[in-house]
Amino acid sequence: MLSLAVAAAFATGADDPRRHIFLASSGQVASLVLSRSPFSEVALEALESAAREMDYTVLVSPSSVPQSAVLRDIVDSSSREELVQYT
Repeated sequence: MLSLAVAAAFATGADDPRRHIFLASSGQVASLVLSRSPFSEVALEALESAAREMDYTVLVSPSSVPQSAVLRDIVDSSSREELVQYT
């Protein structure tokens, strides 16, 4: 799911996919939000607040570095070619 979001961000011209992706999970459920433009501070605060209220763990956010090395490598890809190496 995350690699598809990163690929979509590249396809729409994003230079830094991480600025366009928010991923949070709770148990077996994951919610991903992909934005055509980088998230504004207001939008990011709203997403993070909702995640806290719903007891979700934020996995990928423009405001933090992913704890998972796998997720970090995927979201930090600098090109589609580099993304293919991780997926």
